[in-house]
Amino acid sequence: MGDDDATIEGGKIVLRPHRRTGWETVLNQSDRHITMQLKVFGLRLPLKRRIPFSQVVRVARFSRESWWSRYGTGGGNWPAFPGPGGGPVIITNPSRLPMPDKGWRYDILLTVRRGKTIKIGTVKSAVLANEVEQECRERLGLPHFF
Repeated sequence: MGDDDATIEGGKIVLRPHRRTGWETVLNQSDRHITMQLKVFGLRLPLKRRIPFSQVVRVARFSRESWWSRYGTGGGNWPAFPGPGGGPVIITNPSRLPMPDKGWRYDILLTVRRGKTIKIGTVKSAVLANEVEQECRERLGLPHFF
């Protein structure tokens, strides 16, 4: 599976930064490490972070609305599904409803042993976010929750 944001092939998962500036993350099955390389306009900087697979305790995805989808349409201050009292609906079981796709971004997050949470990448597609999360869990040897 390949995309502009992420590539899943063989023993590697590669999450690329948006507009070639940010952290490029590589989950390498053969090294058993997650390598994060800082890039600016596609050029590698000497700042690099390595996280061993054994330190990762959780992988999750977090969905957030893009700034342009909220303010660019002119009607962004109204909730899409108003709940009781006019507030937004709180979804208690997100696995039953499909995740929205247009105008949303999905952060892939890792939690390491000491409780620190690290954002390893952002993807634009709900399907790709789900696939990257499941592949990361499988390769890291973590349980599947849903």
